[in-house]
Amino acid sequence: MNYKIITLLSLVFTASNIFSYQELKLSEIYDSNIVESSEWVSLFKKNSLEGWHYYQDDGSKTGWTVDNGVFTFNSKNAAGEGDKSLISDDEYTSFVIYF
Repeated sequence: MNYKIITLLSLVFTASNIFSYQELKLSEIYDSNIVESSEWVSLFKKNSLEGWHYYQDDGSKTGWTVDNGVFTFNSKNAAGEGDKSLISDDEYTSFVIYF
């Protein structure tokens, strides 16, 4: 009986520590990574794939279009062999992306 109580208390203690640790980490991330709006760089041109390229492309891959700032892949219109992933021309280490 005592083992069950000790086990239960240990689980509750461990779970509470895990949740408080996660909350701390999230607050650290959001507080420490706030940047001024002037520092943001837009990765998208309104209706252009400028700044993007196809993964390992020799110039024959197609399928991606941009309409009103929305990137869309249409497999029916795609051409070229292999992976048609879209890659940014530059590398970024700190970014926010919304789907």
